[in-house]
Parts: sequence; C-alpha cells; structure tokens
Amino acid sequence: MFGALHVDDENSVMRAVSRQDPKRNFDALNARVIQLHKWQDLSKGADSLDEPELLELVQCYRDLAAACSRPNGAQEEESRAHMALARLYRERQNPARAAEEFEQVVTLGVPSDLVSEARKILTSG
Repeated sequence: MFGALHVDDENSVMRAVSRQDPKRNFDALNARVIQLHKWQDLSKGADSLDEPELLELVQCYRDLAAACSRPNGAQEEESRAHMALARLYRERQNPARAAEEFEQVVTLGVPSDLVSEARKILTSG
C-alpha cells in the first residue's frame, strides 16, 4: 500500500528471508518511499502525488530493484510512478514529456494493464 518492497539488507524489516530475530526498522530506501507516499490520496494512488515526489519515487524504485537479489516488484512500482508522471504531464499540456513517460512504462513492460494503456495512448497520438 505504501510502496515498501523487499530488500537484501539483513537489518531491515523488509528483508525477504531472515533466519535471525525479526527486525523492527525500515532500511533507508523503504523509509524514503513510505515518506513520499505519506500524503497520497489512497483512492487515487500515485496519481495524487506531484512531480517532485514522483520523480524521486522513480529513482527510489530503481535503487530498490538493485537492493534485492530476487524480483521484488520494483519495476511495477517504477512503472506506476512513470504512468502517474505521464498523466500529470498530459494534464499540464506537456505532450512531449508525457510521451517520454509512457515510453518508460512500455520499456519496463510491467504491469501489463499499464503497458497496454501506455501503448494505446502512444499509438493514438
């Protein structure tokens, strides 16, 4: 719900697999993602965030993908942030920036519903 993902950090509550005592603290990346989602309207999701938060989320999710040796959903979350940016840029009458963000969604290739939506928008002009 608030964007935290599994990481390999043994000191993080988000450690995917642990044979140690349970941890109670988030790693720095996940803590930042949660902070960025703090003011999110839950009915709108990432679409309720503004450009600076969305741009930072894109980078955080790229970093979270690298912070886990197994798939952790970071590409899907990055794609959602790109889609929210694309919608924001369309709303702000910036079609070139919107198209760049839709292309990022297509390039990431997940989740399939967003990829289909982005392709449809890109081909319809």
